[in-house]
Order: sequence, then C-alpha cells, then structure tokens
Amino acid sequence: MYLALSILAGLLGLAVTACVVFTAYVYYTERKKTGGGDTSIPAKLLRWTAIDYAVLFLFLTGTVFLLVELVAVTRDRESYPFYHYGYLLSGIMYSVLSMVFLVVRMTMLLRAAAPSNDPAAALVPQHNEPKQADAAE
Repeated sequence: MYLALSILAGLLGLAVTACVVFTAYVYYTERKKTGGGDTSIPAKLLRWTAIDYAVLFLFLTGTVFLLVELVAVTRDRESYPFYHYGYLLSGIMYSVLSMVFLVVRMTMLLRAAAPSNDPAAALVPQHNEPKQADAAE
C-alpha cells in the first residue's frame, strides 16, 4: 500500500512539475513572438487553472501525510532515530514554502488582471452601486 501511494505521489509530483515547465515555456515563447519587449503575462496564464488545483492538492495531501508521520514518530520515540524529526520538519517547511509560492502566483494573477494601473485595485471589492443614489435625475 505504501509503495502504491509513493508511486502515485511521485507521478503526480512529476506531472505538476512538467506543467510548471510547460507554463514557463509558453510564457517564453509568447515573449519571443512579441519581440521580447512585451513583458505582460499572456492571457492563457491569467486564469486559475487545473494545475493550480493540483498544486494545492499536492500541498494538502503532503502536509497531512507529514503531520501524521510526525505524530506517529512523536508517540513512539524509541523506534525512530532522532534525526527523523529533522527530516519531517524540513518536509513540512518545503510544503509550506510551496504554498507560499502558490499564494504569490495568485497575488500576481490578481494584480495582472487589475483593470487599472493601481495594483491594489484587484484586491478591493468592487460593487456596482450608483454614485449618487439620493439625487433624482
């Protein structure tokens, strides 16, 4: 069972890594088509894609497995060497770092999709309310 889970996690990790490389390739080829002067993000990359959901799924499952392993190691301290804690904690740090990168990507998408030049405008809720609701025309 652990071997099957390891193989599945490895394949999913390789698939996500391949998609990240493909995304970088698309960005590079779009920049090359425009002559290298245009640094805007292509429209294909301005969407929250299935790959982003896969990265989020990888983060959640990896962190859950690492936390469960940490609890198991903490309960049975004599069965594991002391450096096993370091491996688990560094794995949790890498998972958290991957989540930080995902949040940075989402923030970049929000800023790039902002209609105005103000980067914070995408983060402000915009409601369609009339400006002068009290005055009649």
